[in-house]
Amino acid sequence: IDDVKPVGNKVIFKGAAMLTVMYIAADNGEACSADFELPFSQIVELNRSLDEPECEISVMLTGAEITVGEEKRSIGVALYMVAQGTAYKEMEIAPVTDIYSVTNELEPQWGSMTLNSLSDKCTRRVSVREIVEIDETVRNICDSGALVGDVSVKHSGDTAEFSVEVYTTICYINSDGCMRSVNKTITASVETQCPDSATPSATAEIAGECYAIPVAGGAEMRMGIDFHICCVEQSSLDIGTGAKIGEARETSGRASAVLKAVGEGDSLWSLAKHYGATTADIKKVNGLDSDMPVAGRLLLIPKKRGK
Repeated sequence: IDDVKPVGNKVIFKGAAMLTVMYIAADNGEACSADFELPFSQIVELNRSLDEPECEISVMLTGAEITVGEEKRSIGVALYMVAQGTAYKEMEIAPVTDIYSVTNELEPQWGSMTLNSLSDKCTRRVSVREIVEIDETVRNICDSGALVGDVSVKHSGDTAEFSVEVYTTICYINSDGCMRSVNKTITASVETQCPDSATPSATAEIAGECYAIPVAGGAEMRMGIDFHICCVEQSSLDIGTGAKIGEARETSGRASAVLKAVGEGDSLWSLAKHYGATTADIKKVNGLDSDMPVAGRLLLIPKKRGK
C-alpha cells in the first residue's frame, strides 16, 4: 500500500500486489518464472468520520484464481483480499468532574468513562533462518514464500512475549529435473517490555526479502518478521453526566462578598463552589489570570444573590 487518503467516513487506499508466476516452458521443459505488478485501489468505510485522522490499512490475501489463455501464451489472475482500516485522532477532552449551582440546589448525576491510553507502540524485527529437510537432492530453488498467522501473547509481569506461526513453501527442481514443493511451519517470537497494568497486542508481517537456498539435507529459509506491538493501559474516570435542579438557594440576608485568605491547594473553583460564587467573577474583581491563586493572598469573593 503506497497511498492512503481519508475522505469523510471513508478511506481510499491504493497499492500494488507483487505476483510471481512459475511455469514449465513448453519448448524445452525448463522451469521458468516471471514477475508482475498488479495495481489496485479500494475504499474502506469507517464507523464514523473524523477531521483529518491518522489512518492505517492492512490487506491480507485470502485466495487466488489463475486461468491459462489460448495457446498457453497468457494467463489471467484474480486475487481475493480482505482489507481492514483504522482511523484515529489524538485530541484533548475536558470532562465534567464537578458540578454546582450558585442559584439552586443540585443533585449531581455521575457516570464512569473508560480511558485507553497508549503506553508503548513499537516495531521489533526478528531474523529467521530455518532448515527445511528434503529427502532428495535439491538441484535448484525455483521460488519460496511465507505467510504469517495470528500473533499469540503471553504477558507476565512487565514482560510480554509474542509468537507467530509462519507457513513456508519452497518450490525446487530435484535431481531428475522434476519440480517439487515442500511446506513447513516455523514459529517466530520476540519479547518486549510492557507494564503489568497494560494489555499487549501485536500483528506480524514478512519484512524484506523471503528466500531459500539449497543446503545439505534440504534448503534453508531466510526472512525477517516484523512484530508491530501496542501496549494499551485502561483506566476509568468519574464524570458528571447531568444534574437534577432542586429548590432555589436562600440568599437573602447574607453578605454580598467576603474576604478570604487563599490556603494551600485552594483553587478558584473550590473557593467559588464553597462561597456560591463564580470563577469568572472572582478573576474579574481581583484581576487574576490563573485558576490557581498564590497561597496566602487575600481575595475578594463576590457572592451571587437571588433575584
